[in-house]
Amino acid sequence: MPATYAIIYIVRDPRDVAISNYHWEMKMRSISEDLSIEKWIPIWMADRSWPRIGSWVDSVRSWLATRHGHDNFLLLRYEDIHENQARKLKRVAHFLRLKSRP
Repeated sequence: MPATYAIIYIVRDPRDVAISNYHWEMKMRSISEDLSIEKWIPIWMADRSWPRIGSWVDSVRSWLATRHGHDNFLLLRYEDIHENQARKLKRVAHFLRLKSRP
């Protein structure tokens, strides 16, 4: 019998992801300190930008192409979660078929 599982995929505005990832790569010293964020973002956006992890675009596309529309897949936007936490938490609870306590 196949395992029952649920996937909650949280996607974030790519502009915020780019900035966050730039600072992470700087912290990890995987990019030169001389590389400005303005020069780095086009590299980050390129499909083959980071061979060790793949590009952000490839990652999102692969999840959506293989899972979107399936009953066990819930797509949430990071920004929407912050906008209305209670509403999104109810959506997650419903998706996971959790019952609320009295």
